[in-house]
Amino acid sequence: MPEPRFRRDLFQGTAEYYERFRPRYPSALFDDLRARAPLGADARVLDLACGTGQIAFDLAHNVANAFEADVRRQLLASCPDGVFEQEQTSAYELARRAS
Repeated sequence: MPEPRFRRDLFQGTAEYYERFRPRYPSALFDDLRARAPLGADARVLDLACGTGQIAFDLAHNVANAFEADVRRQLLASCPDGVFEQEQTSAYELARRAS
């Protein structure tokens, strides 16, 4: 079966609506995540395909660094300022710099 292909501009112009109307993740999801992968104050989190940063934002307060990466610059621009480092780069580059 061929791998699906998606247009890179598929969600262009939707950042405001994504942030405004997408339901927030339930706190139980984060409780489960923390139980499965305990994150200490010196931990680093990488949220790939982060959208507007909802996951990274909720985890950023408990870790040393939270990085987010998304190919859509408009979504990254919608992320809250000053909470985590906003990146638009490859996951490889983020991992290299974080090590």
